[in-house]
Amino acid sequence: MNLKNLSLFFILLLFYSCTPDLPEEVQVAYNELPETLDFNIHVKPILSDKCFACHGPDLAAQKAGLSLHNPEMAFDLPNSSRQKSHYA
Repeated sequence: MNLKNLSLFFILLLFYSCTPDLPEEVQVAYNELPETLDFNIHVKPILSDKCFACHGPDLAAQKAGLSLHNPEMAFDLPNSSRQKSHYA
């Protein structure tokens, strides 16, 4: 077996041996995921529970100028980031 074939063998062995098995409860949850995600049903409740206290519709409580309740504001870059990416 030449060096090239031996290297290929070890790369393939490494590739196939490094696939981690998911814990059973994670695999069950993964299998229960719907085919398509709906923002209002699957994503917004998580944002509401975890993020809206600091990044929700209350402008007085909003931190870092990040608002996640409005898609346009959530995906908009702050002025400083926009300028950096424009000149980068």
